[in-house]
Amino acid sequence: MSILIDRDPQPKASPGALDQIVWPVRSWRRCPAVVPPPDGSMIGLMESRRSGRTIGPAPLREVLNAIAFCTRPRFVLENDPYHRTRRLSPSAGAVHAVDVLIVDQCRSVPRIWRYDPLSHSLETLRIAESSAVQRFSILTQELLPDSRPTALVFVGDVHRIEGLYDHAHSLLWRDAGALLQTLALVAAAYRLAFCPLGILGGEVVDALMLDRESALPVGCAAIGRPRSVRTAVRSGGQSEGED
Repeated sequence: MSILIDRDPQPKASPGALDQIVWPVRSWRRCPAVVPPPDGSMIGLMESRRSGRTIGPAPLREVLNAIAFCTRPRFVLENDPYHRTRRLSPSAGAVHAVDVLIVDQCRSVPRIWRYDPLSHSLETLRIAESSAVQRFSILTQELLPDSRPTALVFVGDVHRIEGLYDHAHSLLWRDAGALLQTLALVAAAYRLAFCPLGILGGEVVDALMLDRESALPVGCAAIGRPRSVRTAVRSGGQSEGED
């Protein structure tokens, strides 16, 4: 699917009927209480952030805790069909129409989960096309050959954002970028390794048999525990492979 973005988004005079992705949920469970990261200065956090390319596996509870801290609502608008909320990252219309999927590729049988910030629950999603997950795993391995991370896939809910805006696709890309940056800082606060990936994650959308007209893959990242590697140090103190 190719979408031409050549017009500015415009708020609708009145919101349309709420429509959103129907996720293929196989099971779900409540998540434990979020454990916040240690206190620290914002300047120190931003200066310490790095894109790590040698990442080891992290327990699901650590990955999930970081995602929950980043995306859980701090404020929910009452009696609002669009469930508008205030969170750490900005979002068009406070809709937060980009979902975070967690892809565990370190098992013999891969799993895909979706974290639901409104109910603070983890949904296990039904994989309909396992070969698509394998293609995704090959791509991530080619990008990070010395790593065994958990992959995060950002999926934009097209119909949900189109209920509030005309020409809304660019808003999903903008929101995905804001969410990616916020997750990178949150991962640094928890001392987790994090690396944006130059792929969209369409294979995961295909694995779930979602319609790309409504579920738009808008980016991926890798997260896990940092692994010690020997790196050449450039002048200025930055290691090779970091940005």
